Amino acid sequence: MAAFYRTKGISLLQARANLYEKYGVYLHVQKSFTCEGASGMQRMDEIMTNLRENVPQEIGGLNVISFDDYLASTSKDMILNTITKIQLPKSNVLTFTLEKGASIIFRPSGTEPKIKAYYTTIGETREVAEKLEAEMSDDFKRIIGF
Repeated sequence: MAAFYRTKGISLLQARANLYEKYGVYLHVQKSFTCEGASGMQRMDEIMTNLRENVPQEIGGLNVISFDDYLASTSKDMILNTITKIQLPKSNVLTFTLEKGASIIFRPSGTEPKIKAYYTTIGETREVAEKLEAEMSDDFKRIIGF
């Protein structure tokens, strides 16, 4: 890559800056929520059930545009209020697709008493993407009761 971009008269750092300018900065952050003790598994189940039954309309100021439940094998378009079938293996995973290309994937850990959230944001700069992720994360923590 370095040789290729050298023939174009730019460095790898400049090539990356050009990609960020064209497509934005994609930020992926994983956060865990611990549910300790004997009641931990029950709490994790209650959180997942509550999210399935009470899908948030917005998270961090961004509208939820679709909600995927991989255990039920359904994808709900929140705008059109339509449901389609997901053709993947069943798994206890929820995905919230938000405006501005943002998303949250949420699932219980299979090996620890934790629930994990994977946040994706896009911003013109890393700082913009980080600010949006922080807003989404803070609001989602409130939604799930942490």
